[in-house]
Amino acid sequence: MRPIRSHATVVLNTFSWFASTGLVLAGSLLPALWVGMLVHAIRAWQVLGAWPSYNRPDPKDLPGWLVEDRIEILAIAVATVCLVGAGLSILRKVGNPGRRTLAAGAIAIGLGLVGLGAWWLDPGGIVEWYAD
Repeated sequence: MRPIRSHATVVLNTFSWFASTGLVLAGSLLPALWVGMLVHAIRAWQVLGAWPSYNRPDPKDLPGWLVEDRIEILAIAVATVCLVGAGLSILRKVGNPGRRTLAAGAIAIGLGLVGLGAWWLDPGGIVEWYAD
């Protein structure tokens, strides 16, 4: 027969999942935003026929239908869901609520560093072109 869990244990476990999800979500934002910029650059590449670079063309000079389309927002949402889902699937293996929150913090820091690295290293000149 399984022992009955106390109310405090259930509350702590629930809070741990909420805190862990929030941490992983916060860590996934920078990589997801970079993916959105990448999708926009790929779409501009398809229209222009050449990879966009600084001031060639200015992102504001692209055709209106390309700028106003919402596919980039969808790409950011999909990337966020994928990263959070991957992080939470890793956290399912951790049973202790305190360790789960600590592991979520480590995952968030790792995702944040990946996002910062993508923004700082700027592969393909995407950030430089987008910030133009």
